[in-house]
Amino acid sequence: MDKKSTIRVIIGIVIILALAIQFARFDNIIASNVDNSTREIDGSVINVEGLAERFQTDDSFLIIYDSSEDESSLIFKNTVRVMEQLKKQYRAEDVKTPKDVHMNEKAILIILRDLEKIRNSESLISYMENGGKLAIFETPEHSNAFSSIYHYLGIVDAGNAKLTDGISFDEKFMPAYKKDYIEFAAVKNFSIPVTLDQDCTVYMTAKDDIPLLWTRDVKKGHCLFFNGTMYQDKTMTGFITRSLALLCEDFIYPIINSKVVWLDDFPAPMSNTYYEEIRNLYNKTIKEFYIDVWWPEMLEISKKYDIKYTGVMIQTYNNRTKGPFLPAAGEIADSELIVLGRELIRSGGELGLHGYNHQSLTREHWKADELGYNKWEKEADMVEALKVVKEKIEKTFPNYKINAYVPPSNVMNDEGIEALKTVFPEIGIIGSVYYEDYQGLSYSQDFEYTDKKIINLPRFSAGYNFGMSNKLSVLNGILAFGAIQHFIHPDDFMDQERNEGKSWPEQLESFEAFAETMDTHYPFIEAHTASEAAFNVAKYIGLDYTVNYTEQGIEVSTNASSFPMYMFMHSEKKIGRQKNCEVHQFGENDYFVIFVDQKFTMEYKR
Repeated sequence: MDKKSTIRVIIGIVIILALAIQFARFDNIIASNVDNSTREIDGSVINVEGLAERFQTDDSFLIIYDSSEDESSLIFKNTVRVMEQLKKQYRAEDVKTPKDVHMNEKAILIILRDLEKIRNSESLISYMENGGKLAIFETPEHSNAFSSIYHYLGIVDAGNAKLTDGISFDEKFMPAYKKDYIEFAAVKNFSIPVTLDQDCTVYMTAKDDIPLLWTRDVKKGHCLFFNGTMYQDKTMTGFITRSLALLCEDFIYPIINSKVVWLDDFPAPMSNTYYEEIRNLYNKTIKEFYIDVWWPEMLEISKKYDIKYTGVMIQTYNNRTKGPFLPAAGEIADSELIVLGRELIRSGGELGLHGYNHQSLTREHWKADELGYNKWEKEADMVEALKVVKEKIEKTFPNYKINAYVPPSNVMNDEGIEALKTVFPEIGIIGSVYYEDYQGLSYSQDFEYTDKKIINLPRFSAGYNFGMSNKLSVLNGILAFGAIQHFIHPDDFMDQERNEGKSWPEQLESFEAFAETMDTHYPFIEAHTASEAAFNVAKYIGLDYTVNYTEQGIEVSTNASSFPMYMFMHSEKKIGRQKNCEVHQFGENDYFVIFVDQKFTMEYKR
């Protein structure tokens, strides 16, 4: 063979290898080997059998509130939400008309400005002195009733209530977390400037050093005082949960134990145009940047800090709400969906659905007008559009069953869910938002199993930036549920509001700082896809339990039928021998508990 022939052969082999690599990267046959082994999510793992057994020492609360007062009613609603998610026993007394209140429970939560409405308020002193736990969850106004007890609550001197801003706290309040300060609209309070007794333990202060949260021993009992009004917001369910734990000498409650990071609009059509910052930094189009820079960097963070992404794909941005829906203008190419989807799944992640396009599945036209979206005239049009995206998925990932859905702009209603289930009956998870907006636009969720056979998997935080709002939301989710639910729109870095004026490298650095903080301080919270998280949520929803607090330790009986399961525990005593559980300390007086049997015990160290 002459030299030219040898060169031709070598070139031919190189071309064949290159074609083979491209074929392996883009071919549908490889995508057909990808399935979703965690797709079977339903209510079968939810145990509906409650516990008849109750221990006398189990947690029980009396909530005293005033339904004629707006703030009291809102804080009461939020506190009841916490009681129900923690599965704690409670009794409510409405004192809109002043009355005597019987005080038989282990702890009393007072949520009202006017303590005069508890006609026997002087009994609160003897209640505490004889071992009762008393919490104030709303700043009271000056009255004879307040003046007669505030010294017992640790107050030496009290001024007139004023508007305060920001909260400062340390690990005593947020276990395992560093000292931090949060200033945000949701953390404004009406607070009393107070001088406290030296034996008070302060957990939280306002911007101007006014104490916001403290505890104090009162002979055999204990009191907690929250000197504010912010507990009315749903962002505060975790803070209420933490307050209950600090009120009680020992306190244990179930958690989900899950960390999910959603990628909204991924995979999705990508623009071949330029964004000035990206062009200057990388000389790449937006599409080239996503594929060559953004996605590899996101994957690197996931490997480094134990994250599994759940990407929710979208087929087109054509905004059509009336058929025909084919061909879909500007839709994502099959090859791009296969490559990005396969890399997502092979990284340990999951492929979910965001929609055929980015039009929210609702026929409430005022919501479409508010969002600037087109209107769906009938449910049948939603169904037809969803059928088109299902054909796309079946063509590119024929063995993959989509199990999770995120509504565009977090907006949908029952009609949209019906359309979704008509086309995708296998979908068992909807991930919208946990918090409520004042307009009532969002499909706000709690962790629950709905009558439409859907696990609600709400998200707490969003974006690349770990700023004030995200800190508050993330910490709330950890305290309330032992869960992190975060989502990112890939194009957040180009949005002038969502990028907070930061460059892409700065935003990437901030997201990595968030990932590192969560992995460093709360490494026991398990990284999950949406489907994996839904299993934990289903077990959490069905759990019933009762607690026996003894001098020797804590005994817990549950109705659990699927293990392991998880709890957080706050205890001022050190934990020794354990049976049917593992106890891991992560704060000075705080523990992560893994239990593997319906009954488990933890003994105190002598």
